[in-house]
Amino acid sequence: MDLVKDFLKGLGYMFYIMNPKEHLYENVKDVPDYYKEVTPAFIFVIVLEQVLHLIRGKKLMRLNDSVTNISQGILVELFNSEEFNLTVPLRLSVFTSSALWYIPRLGVLEHIFVTPSHHRVHHGRNRRCIDKNFGSFFIIWDHFFGTFEPEGDMKIAFGVTKPLQTFNPIMVQPKDDEKKYDPLLPGWLELYILFHASAMVIGYLQMILFLSKIPPWITFVNSLFLILTTISIGYLLDLSSWGPVLEFLRCPLYFFLDMEIQKEFPSDYIFLYTSIYAFRSLFFVSFILWIFAVPIFTKSK
Repeated sequence: MDLVKDFLKGLGYMFYIMNPKEHLYENVKDVPDYYKEVTPAFIFVIVLEQVLHLIRGKKLMRLNDSVTNISQGILVELFNSEEFNLTVPLRLSVFTSSALWYIPRLGVLEHIFVTPSHHRVHHGRNRRCIDKNFGSFFIIWDHFFGTFEPEGDMKIAFGVTKPLQTFNPIMVQPKDDEKKYDPLLPGWLELYILFHASAMVIGYLQMILFLSKIPPWITFVNSLFLILTTISIGYLLDLSSWGPVLEFLRCPLYFFLDMEIQKEFPSDYIFLYTSIYAFRSLFFVSFILWIFAVPIFTKSK
């Protein structure tokens, strides 16, 4: 009953349906984690959307696109800022556009931070500027991943790569004429990915639910396993031969994690233990599957 009550409360939070008097706190530390409480309701809404599409005879969401979106969302949350507030994403000043051209090079800071010079390159449509300088705060990541491009003496042209021959705001909208990357997966593999993506989301929710009750090292190992899962599923969605190899290693790896989960997680949480038994069955069957499927899958590639 409490689970249903908490779910309905979270669903209300999504639409700001709450009693303001119940959410007044004297100290910041007393404010609950609304994101954690809303997440189950958000997942329910995603499923509900697909049910409505099915009833209305509309096309369902693409599995590869949806799983990738969820994976990316989990990765972003895992590597979020420690003090996440509006100063983190807020970077659009009313004077930004008019002042970017004015600020000169910033010496040694150019090698560490994303400066106006670097950001000009990011927004340029010159061939050298495409897919460069992605960093939001530190430019060192672009150096690390090989996406750094200095401005130098290059005259940067801004805008889109293909100039539009109209000023009509309706006609400048993106056209749906680009072929989407959508590898055709066999039905059994789609079902496999659906089960493991669901297990990933459930595992993630349980981790954030008990974040304050489990040792930091368990959270760290859990996070690494979730990252490995997103990478492995991504390879499967690409029909890459790396996918089965990673799954063959990942499935037995879960059982080592499972042994520690039992020791550290609360023993009175029924849903947790129900899901653990379900996960054991899923990963055991999956491991047996890949024993036979890895040679076939890699050979077909």
